[in-house]
Amino acid sequence: MIKKRICIIGAGPAGLINLATLTHDLNMSEWEVVLYERSSRFGGAWAWQDSEFMSTSTKYATQFASFVKFSTIDGFFRGQEWGEYLTDFVKEKGIGDFIHYNSEVTLCSRTENGWSVAVNGKEPGDFDYLILGSGLANRPKEQLDYMANLEELESKTEKLEGKTILIVGGGESAIDMAARYSKKNKIIFSLKSGIRLSPRVHPIRGVPSDYLRNEILLRVKETWRNYIGEKFVRGVKTFYTKIQKWTISGDKISLTTDENKRRELELELFNNAKDELYNVFHTKNDDFLKYPHNVEVWGPVVDHKGSSLTLKRISTDETIEIQPDYFVNGIGYVSTMDYLGDQIKVADFVYAVAHKSDPTVFLSGFARPVIGNIPTICELQARWICDIIMEKCTRPTEADWERDRAKQKLKYPTINIDAVYPTDMYPYCETLGRRLRPPESYRSPQMLLTPYSTLRYFPTPENISLVNKSPIFMPKIFFPLIWWMPKEKIHCVLPTHRK
Repeated sequence: MIKKRICIIGAGPAGLINLATLTHDLNMSEWEVVLYERSSRFGGAWAWQDSEFMSTSTKYATQFASFVKFSTIDGFFRGQEWGEYLTDFVKEKGIGDFIHYNSEVTLCSRTENGWSVAVNGKEPGDFDYLILGSGLANRPKEQLDYMANLEELESKTEKLEGKTILIVGGGESAIDMAARYSKKNKIIFSLKSGIRLSPRVHPIRGVPSDYLRNEILLRVKETWRNYIGEKFVRGVKTFYTKIQKWTISGDKISLTTDENKRRELELELFNNAKDELYNVFHTKNDDFLKYPHNVEVWGPVVDHKGSSLTLKRISTDETIEIQPDYFVNGIGYVSTMDYLGDQIKVADFVYAVAHKSDPTVFLSGFARPVIGNIPTICELQARWICDIIMEKCTRPTEADWERDRAKQKLKYPTINIDAVYPTDMYPYCETLGRRLRPPESYRSPQMLLTPYSTLRYFPTPENISLVNKSPIFMPKIFFPLIWWMPKEKIHCVLPTHRK
């Protein structure tokens, strides 16, 4: 009997959860699954960090629903804890032998029945299905011309003091570097626009912001939610000092060295951010604002001579000349799939998962939430991919793709949706969930109030118990919304339909 073959590219969270899902659900006497990873270890972009690293999403919200180890008391991943979690996951699921390390896919070409995949330039092998999990942080964007005469700060473990560091861009990597070095160095941001900061710790409640995002609030009409959220965030930032003194105890959040300066920086970043509050990517790390006197925010570089740069303000003509000791290229990453040539584009996939016309190729890990996390989204994607391959659910159509593209263009006008698939995590997960969910499944009003996570989509007895026993962090003023929620809209989760 000739086995059908599936090739997965990339051993980050997307590749690992797809591998675990497929090998668990498929009859392995009839299937062969291979995962190729170009490096010498699994984990992806942020699994193996130094001791100063802290994740932007909590352990509770980021863990896989099929491998639960954390509750709401466990906080954030630090150092290499995410890598250690994935190590335990690989061992528990018994998928280590399916991973081929130091195996770079150098060429993929479409065949009559599937894909021809070459690894390390060797003779290609034939596969029936291809799952691309190489991720959004595949390769840094090209350097700008003025960077040629500057020394790039690449080592995340390097100890610096009294230096001037230019950070170009305001994405998560850029902000992490600012937080790392702002205590003892001068940080100068060069930005095209402001930054939407969504702090790890909520400025009023003093708990991880993840825990205040529950289903009842996420179900509020999006336009209302955006309007109220925009006004609330602006009010918090405008009156930050008073709110902090009145509501937060010192053991829950670190006070800044200069609260007025911090407030000025926050408002400058907030007021110059483009697009609406929930229609642009957020950065969940504001630790660099603990040292506001060491931080300056400027606009783009307008002139350069050697290592001397001239920057202007984002919204005015004021300029400054600087000579930084180091620079950080934080303008983001591009997702490259050079081995595919021009055959496949991110924009050709419905919900960044299923190709609009080709039933043999899938993406996983390419949907980037405005607020949320990628690993748990990948688990729902993996469930959908597996069910499509097993013919347990129907594939999306080109009409689905056209509707999806139209909605994306309307909702995210300032984001290049040809290169990345932006999304709001909750409605995205609901969209996938509706394609997987049967008419009758588990219901629980408690789920409306506890912190939102994808655990509820996989209702093992352990997951149901953990979700229902989780504390409710939502302010009591919003509790009346529970009476507004019609019974038929109470969230349903997926059944346990495993072999």
